[in-house]
Amino acid sequence: NNRALVDGLLFVSDVTSVIYALDPADGELVWSYKFRENEMHPLNSQGVCYDNGTLYVGQGLHLTALNAKDGSVIWKNTKVRNSGITDVSTYSVADGVLCVNAYWVARYGFDAATGELLWEKRDAENRYSTGTPVVKDGKWYYTAYQTLIEADPRSTEETKRVKQGHIFNTRSKMLIKDNIVVVGTSNHGMTGYRFDDFSQIWNTTTMPALIYTSPYTKSYEMSIEGDPVLYGDNFIYGANDGYVYCNTIEKGAYVWRYEVGLPVLANPVIDGDYLYVIDLSGKLVKLSLNDL
Repeated sequence: NNRALVDGLLFVSDVTSVIYALDPADGELVWSYKFRENEMHPLNSQGVCYDNGTLYVGQGLHLTALNAKDGSVIWKNTKVRNSGITDVSTYSVADGVLCVNAYWVARYGFDAATGELLWEKRDAENRYSTGTPVVKDGKWYYTAYQTLIEADPRSTEETKRVKQGHIFNTRSKMLIKDNIVVVGTSNHGMTGYRFDDFSQIWNTTTMPALIYTSPYTKSYEMSIEGDPVLYGDNFIYGANDGYVYCNTIEKGAYVWRYEVGLPVLANPVIDGDYLYVIDLSGKLVKLSLNDL
């Protein structure tokens, strides 16, 4: 899941609810903290969120804000008792508000500095949501089950909310470029929308998933867990079918694909003329974008 490489440290959280601060040069442990003790179900997979010197980790009841330098506790959640079902969404901060998802329960907004609970959204779309908000011009943009939402972090007013013909129960975050929004689905591959009204422009499908990762997934789903990554006028993404794809942003048109062989759940990384991809087995592949 999500990790952070900031202030000369690499921050990662494992499924047993321990967060580690590592030296990225040699992997040496700088500090660690266990934010969930003696639980019947100790698993946590919501990664870490970094903002302005603070790390946000944990799930629901165990939500914790830590000082990134030394791991000391700034605040712990005491307001929300229901953790929801463990999912792979990650937190996001905008306008001093921390947005937290508890699958099957609600989305919550906490004051990022104090931990005060500011709001909660328990409607059907926000309860069933694994999408991580993207911040643009002071607003949040995220998927919620079958819906694309634009919302104000403080007031939670939804200035745009459009239901779509696809299901978004994956961790794929929106890519916003000019007037186009690109985001993955759990059943119909990759989709593109107009930014101003969330009307669909295009849909491009993948091969059927080799492994089902989305809640309530049925057969023949074409799931994408990773984020679309911008590459000029194109975008690159991995899919559950074992391929990495490149498509145009404007029309979603196919440019190329590369067969990795196993599901690609993590985000591809672009560094100059090279593309790095890791698959479900842990195999890391370096590809030349010029050759592709």
